[in-house]
Amino acid sequence: MKRIAMRSLLCVICLAAALGVLAGVAAAAEGKKAPKAGVKEKSYDDYVKDLKAGNTEIDYLAFRVSYTKTGFYKPYALTSEIVNLAFDALDNGKYDVALDVASGLLETNYTDMDGHYIAVLAYRGKGDEKLARFHMRIFGGLVDSITSSGDGLTKDTAMIVINVHEEYIWFSVNGFKPQKQQLVNKDGHSFDLMTVTDEKSGEKKDLYFNVDLPFSTLAKELKK
Repeated sequence: MKRIAMRSLLCVICLAAALGVLAGVAAAAEGKKAPKAGVKEKSYDDYVKDLKAGNTEIDYLAFRVSYTKTGFYKPYALTSEIVNLAFDALDNGKYDVALDVASGLLETNYTDMDGHYIAVLAYRGKGDEKLARFHMRIFGGLVDSITSSGDGLTKDTAMIVINVHEEYIWFSVNGFKPQKQQLVNKDGHSFDLMTVTDEKSGEKKDLYFNVDLPFSTLAKELKK
């Protein structure tokens, strides 16, 4: 598998559109599988416990949303430098160094796709296919949960992301090259409108990603 493209966050933030939307998008993300009355909603820690116990058949969209409710959620934290160091280590056969980076990323964010992807490559390099497959199942589940959250063809069916970097991981996995980004708003919700090119066919298309979760968190931080 090829290295996942890294990207700095350069979009202009529209705070007015970000205020007050966290609860709405969380409900939209979990609406199809809302807990029944009297059933406790699973927490981020519950999901991590299940995964580490080997249960990889979880609701990955709800898992990602659950992470946004923790104190560790920092959607605009930049980790590209340390991730690039891990890939350099992998290129040079320093698999234990790469695993140290993966462990550091996953310690505070088990939804971190880079962390799981690095772990896949490092464990494969060390010949541990069992752990490589384990992290690959989680990585695949996380990526697929973006796809399953919407088709991205309209604002109303936008794919849900908890940070903008997830968009670029999704592009890399699905063979799209981003060409243009535009921030758009509708009914108090914020979207990344991404113009992308299919790397195989060359076809261009527009895709919408709902960025309410990261925007609302940023707005709260700036109000403090």
